[in-house]
Amino acid sequence: MASEAADELARRAALLHSQGRVASIREAIHVVGGGPEVSPELVRRHLAAISESTLGAEEADRRRARVLESALELMHAIDDHLERFIDRHPDARGVRLAGRAASGQLDGDLILHLRVLAAIDEAELAAVVVDAGTEEPRFDAMDSRHGRLRRLRTEFDGVEVHLVICPPGSVPGDRPVNLVRGEPVDLLDADGVDDRRRRMLGPHSS
Repeated sequence: MASEAADELARRAALLHSQGRVASIREAIHVVGGGPEVSPELVRRHLAAISESTLGAEEADRRRARVLESALELMHAIDDHLERFIDRHPDARGVRLAGRAASGQLDGDLILHLRVLAAIDEAELAAVVVDAGTEEPRFDAMDSRHGRLRRLRTEFDGVEVHLVICPPGSVPGDRPVNLVRGEPVDLLDADGVDDRRRRMLGPHSS
């Protein structure tokens, strides 16, 4: 459990971030003079509390659910493409949402991390997501425990999205572990994301 001093610094960092006075959580921690004892996770908890206090718990959850709807839209677009061209991608296993967003942590410096479980060419994947409405992707590579993986960075509905290509058989992208550090992470397929979205919205969601 964080000390009172660390918690207060995290609260101040969260206020700076919520007011748009810093570009990132890590910058906010630096500005308030926090060290390793002030974790980004602690700041995010305060950001979630600020959102719920400002908007009300129901509206805050509706906004979080809209982010998951954006993730779902992209996941469905990629899944549909892989199924339509199954002859080109016979080993494809679909798309997974990984990390904080999959666990429902949708406040502060949000990035949607999507793993595409297919041996798909990055240009082909880029065409799919642009057709779905994303910004033009930027291409780079990510050093992982399984070698260098091709990654696309883009934005969709105002949210940053990173798509990592995980060819089945060489990258265990369907395992709930961090591909770089090997630690456990939350991992959801499209049905799991939709279930989390519905639970956020309550019993009257559709």
